[in-house]
Amino acid sequence: MLKVFLLTLLIFQSIFANSYYRTSFAVVDKSNLLMWQDNSDVVELMFTHKEAVKYCEELTLGGFENWRLPDIKELELIVDKKNSPYYIYRVFKNKLAEGYWANNKVLRTLNFYAWYMNFISGTPYYYNRDYHKYVRCVRDID
Repeated sequence: MLKVFLLTLLIFQSIFANSYYRTSFAVVDKSNLLMWQDNSDVVELMFTHKEAVKYCEELTLGGFENWRLPDIKELELIVDKKNSPYYIYRVFKNKLAEGYWANNKVLRTLNFYAWYMNFISGTPYYYNRDYHKYVRCVRDID
Protein backbone atom coordinates (compact mmCIF):
# COMPACT_ATOMS: atom_id res chain seq x y z
CA MET A 1 0.00 0.00 0.00
CA LEU A 2 2.83 2.38 0.83
CA LYS A 3 4.43 1.70 -2.58
CA VAL A 4 1.19 2.57 -4.37
CA PHE A 5 0.90 5.79 -2.38
CA LEU A 6 4.50 6.81 -3.13
CA LEU A 7 4.10 5.99 -6.82
CA THR A 8 0.91 8.07 -6.98
CA LEU A 9 2.68 10.93 -5.21
CA LEU A 10 5.56 10.83 -7.70
CA ILE A 11 3.16 10.87 -10.64
CA PHE A 12 1.32 13.92 -9.28
CA GLN A 13 4.60 15.72 -8.61
CA SER A 14 5.81 15.12 -12.16
CA ILE A 15 2.52 16.38 -13.61
CA PHE A 16 2.27 19.57 -11.54
CA ALA A 17 5.92 20.41 -10.81
CA ASN A 18 6.77 21.44 -14.36
CA SER A 19 4.14 24.04 -15.16
CA TYR A 20 6.88 26.17 -16.80
CA TYR A 21 9.06 25.19 -19.73
CA ARG A 22 11.47 27.04 -22.02
CA THR A 23 11.47 27.55 -25.75
CA SER A 24 14.22 29.32 -27.66
CA PHE A 25 12.52 32.71 -27.18
CA ALA A 26 9.99 32.35 -24.35
CA VAL A 27 8.88 30.63 -21.16
CA VAL A 28 5.51 28.90 -21.26
CA ASP A 29 3.34 28.79 -18.14
CA LYS A 30 1.02 25.84 -18.72
CA SER A 31 -0.96 26.42 -15.52
CA ASN A 32 -2.00 29.96 -16.41
CA LEU A 33 -1.91 29.53 -20.22
CA LEU A 34 0.63 32.31 -20.72
CA MET A 35 3.75 32.61 -22.84
CA TRP A 36 6.41 35.02 -21.51
CA GLN A 37 8.98 36.76 -23.69
CA ASP A 38 12.47 35.58 -22.68
CA ASN A 39 14.96 36.82 -25.23
CA SER A 40 17.82 39.30 -24.81
CA ASP A 41 15.47 42.29 -25.29
CA VAL A 42 14.10 41.81 -21.76
CA VAL A 43 17.50 42.69 -20.29
CA GLU A 44 18.67 45.20 -22.90
CA LEU A 45 15.73 47.50 -23.75
CA MET A 46 14.15 50.08 -21.46
CA PHE A 47 11.04 52.12 -22.21
CA THR A 48 8.67 54.64 -20.74
CA HIS A 49 5.32 53.11 -19.87
CA LYS A 50 3.66 54.40 -23.05
CA GLU A 51 6.56 53.07 -25.17
CA ALA A 52 6.37 49.71 -23.36
CA VAL A 53 2.70 49.27 -24.25
CA LYS A 54 3.45 50.06 -27.90
CA TYR A 55 6.53 47.81 -27.97
CA CYS A 56 4.54 44.78 -26.78
CA GLU A 57 1.63 45.47 -29.11
CA GLU A 58 4.01 45.66 -32.09
CA LEU A 59 6.24 42.74 -31.06
CA THR A 60 6.54 39.77 -33.40
CA LEU A 61 8.42 36.95 -31.71
CA GLY A 62 8.48 33.24 -32.48
CA GLY A 63 5.93 33.80 -35.23
CA PHE A 64 3.42 35.27 -32.75
CA GLU A 65 2.03 38.79 -33.02
CA ASN A 66 -0.45 38.88 -30.12
CA TRP A 67 1.93 40.06 -27.41
CA ARG A 68 0.89 42.59 -24.77
CA LEU A 69 2.22 44.25 -21.64
CA PRO A 70 1.27 42.03 -18.66
CA ASP A 71 -0.85 43.28 -15.80
CA ILE A 72 0.63 43.36 -12.31
CA LYS A 73 -1.20 40.19 -11.21
CA GLU A 74 0.36 38.28 -14.12
CA LEU A 75 3.84 39.52 -13.19
CA GLU A 76 3.21 38.29 -9.63
CA LEU A 77 2.73 34.78 -11.07
CA ILE A 78 6.41 34.57 -12.07
CA VAL A 79 7.87 35.89 -8.81
CA ASP A 80 9.90 33.32 -6.88
CA LYS A 81 10.92 34.72 -3.49
CA LYS A 82 13.26 31.74 -2.97
CA ASN A 83 15.42 32.68 -5.97
CA SER A 84 17.58 35.52 -4.69
CA PRO A 85 18.83 37.87 -6.08
CA TYR A 86 16.42 37.84 -9.06
CA TYR A 87 13.11 36.76 -7.47
CA ILE A 88 11.88 35.25 -10.72
CA TYR A 89 11.57 31.55 -11.53
CA ARG A 90 14.85 29.92 -12.55
CA VAL A 91 13.40 28.75 -15.87
CA PHE A 92 13.80 32.34 -17.12
CA LYS A 93 17.20 32.64 -18.78
CA ASN A 94 17.18 36.41 -19.32
CA LYS A 95 16.62 38.20 -16.02
CA LEU A 96 17.69 41.23 -14.06
CA ALA A 97 17.02 42.30 -10.50
CA GLU A 98 15.25 45.40 -11.81
CA GLY A 99 11.80 46.89 -12.39
CA TYR A 100 9.54 45.65 -15.23
CA TRP A 101 6.49 47.63 -16.33
CA ALA A 102 2.95 46.30 -15.89
CA ASN A 103 0.02 47.50 -17.98
CA ASN A 104 -1.92 48.85 -14.97
CA LYS A 105 -2.03 52.60 -14.44
CA VAL A 106 -2.60 54.00 -10.96
CA LEU A 107 -5.94 55.79 -10.95
CA ARG A 108 -5.36 57.69 -7.70
CA THR A 109 -2.38 59.42 -9.34
CA LEU A 110 -4.58 60.51 -12.28
CA ASN A 111 -2.77 57.89 -14.38
CA PHE A 112 0.59 59.69 -14.08
CA TYR A 113 1.98 56.55 -12.43
CA ALA A 114 1.86 52.87 -13.41
CA TRP A 115 2.61 49.62 -11.64
CA TYR A 116 5.83 47.69 -12.14
CA MET A 117 7.25 44.51 -10.65
CA ASN A 118 10.48 45.03 -8.80
CA PHE A 119 12.47 41.81 -9.25
CA ILE A 120 15.01 43.12 -6.73
CA SER A 121 12.48 42.28 -4.03
CA GLY A 122 9.67 40.47 -5.84
CA THR A 123 7.31 43.26 -4.84
CA PRO A 124 4.99 45.43 -6.97
CA TYR A 125 5.40 49.21 -6.81
CA TYR A 126 4.25 52.15 -8.89
CA TYR A 127 6.26 54.92 -10.47
CA ASN A 128 6.06 57.84 -12.87
CA ARG A 129 5.15 56.55 -16.35
CA ASP A 130 7.73 58.85 -17.99
CA TYR A 131 10.66 56.93 -16.47
CA HIS A 132 12.36 54.05 -18.27
CA LYS A 133 11.99 50.49 -17.03
CA TYR A 134 12.45 47.06 -18.55
CA VAL A 135 9.69 45.15 -20.33
CA ARG A 136 8.76 41.46 -20.47
CA CYS A 137 5.81 40.96 -22.82
CA VAL A 138 3.28 38.16 -22.46
CA ARG A 139 0.69 36.48 -24.64
CA ASP A 140 -2.26 34.26 -23.95
CA ILE A 141 -2.00 30.69 -25.16
CA ASP A 142 -5.06 29.72 -27.14
